[in-house]
Amino acid sequence: QKVNMEKEEVERLQKLAVVFGKLNTTDEDVLKNEVLDLTLLLKGDVGYRLLFREEVRQILTNGLGHPSSTIRQVTLNQLARCTTNLAGVNFLINTQLLDRVLVAIKDTDVGTAEQARVIIESIGATLVREDNQQALESFAKILNSNEASTMFGQMLDDKTLQFRVMVLFINLSVLSPFLLNTSTRYLLELMNRVKTD
Repeated sequence: QKVNMEKEEVERLQKLAVVFGKLNTTDEDVLKNEVLDLTLLLKGDVGYRLLFREEVRQILTNGLGHPSSTIRQVTLNQLARCTTNLAGVNFLINTQLLDRVLVAIKDTDVGTAEQARVIIESIGATLVREDNQQALESFAKILNSNEASTMFGQMLDDKTLQFRVMVLFINLSVLSPFLLNTSTRYLLELMNRVKTD
C-alpha cells in the first residue's frame, strides 16, 4: 500500500507541474479548468502530503504571486490546510510561505486578503492550543520583522487597509498574553493614527 501511495504522489507531482505550466494564461475558461485540476490533484491525504514537497512549495509560492485572484485563493485554500496542526504550521513558518501569506493581507482582492488574515489567525490559534512557545516566538518574530513592520505601517497609512490590520491584531491579541504583547505595538500605532486623522 505504501508503494501505491508513493506512486500516486509521483504521478500527481508530474500532473501538477503540467497544470501549473498552463496557468500563465488570461483565458478565464482555461484558468477555471486548471484550478479544478489543481484542486483535485491536491485533494485528500496524498494531496496534503504533497504540500510539503519542495516542488509543490515552489508551485504554492508562485500561486501566491499569480495575477489571477482565483489562483491566489486556491493556493491560500491549500495553505489553510496546514494551519490545523503543529507540523503544518512549522512548515509554513520555516519555508517562508508565511511571509508570502502576510503580503496577501494587502491584496487588492478582498477575498484573497480575508483568506490570508484567517490563515494567520489560525496559525496563532494552533500555536497557542499546542502550547509551543518556541514556534510562537518564531511566529511573533515574523510578525515583528522589518518587512512586516514596514508593510503593516504602509497599510496603516491607507484608511481602507487600516481595518484589515486592526481585525488581524485584535483577533490575535485575544488568543494569548504572548500574542497580545506581539499585537500591542500595531494596535497602539493604529490608535495614534486614528487620533491624528
